[in-house]
Amino acid sequence: AISADLEAARLKEAGYDSVRVQICNIINFFDIQTKPRAARINAAVIRLLERRDVWGAQLLLSRGVAKAFKKPLSSLQTGSCIFDNSSEHALYGQVARYFISTGES
Repeated sequence: AISADLEAARLKEAGYDSVRVQICNIINFFDIQTKPRAARINAAVIRLLERRDVWGAQLLLSRGVAKAFKKPLSSLQTGSCIFDNSSEHALYGQVARYFISTGES
């Protein structure tokens, strides 16, 4: 696997400017193609993470966990965020199964 930082560095080393690494998906393609609800959750979490709304993404996923286990949302521990928000690439590298990389030559 390649990290988002390494992917950006490889593109810059190849001579590209304005390198941008984006999340392609966070779950596997089979689930995205065959499970509409999973595809919507995938898209919603990606939108939140691209806006760096890590707490919103955690809340969305926590609601799903609470519903799946038939527990109140308040029963889940939320002392700290599960996502690494130290940098955009750290966050993307943590959650992305695949990246979309672009640059200008």
